[in-house]
Amino acid sequence: MMEKSCGAIIYKEENDKLEFLLVYQNNGHYSFPKGHMEDNETEIETALREIKEETNIDVKLDTNFRDEITYLIEHKNVMKKAVYFIGKPISFDLINQEGEITECSWNDYETTIKKLEYENIIEVFKKAYKYIKNN
Repeated sequence: MMEKSCGAIIYKEENDKLEFLLVYQNNGHYSFPKGHMEDNETEIETALREIKEETNIDVKLDTNFRDEITYLIEHKNVMKKAVYFIGKPISFDLINQEGEITECSWNDYETTIKKLEYENIIEVFKKAYKYIKNN
């Protein structure tokens, strides 16, 4: 079975430094906000809805950046495809989603790399960072 999720690497500039939004999921991992596509949704609609649900903020997506990873969720025996865009917040009142997200936090580049556990998402983050720095 294949599941598809969409989300974004969200960043803001604070005192000339970039900060990135991470969510700490109840399954014990840091990640970027993302979630399952629902029927008839586009990838962009899914990303915007899921970011709002998980963090309470609204973002403007840069869809010129799009990257995806595929991985196996072993305990469910499900292949998952996760699509990431880049986003900038247009509202800032972070509230984590009860039941799914334990914490939402802004982190600098080094802290973000340290908190991410999986090589595939670290690679997406590095590509996004390079894209942000060059645009």
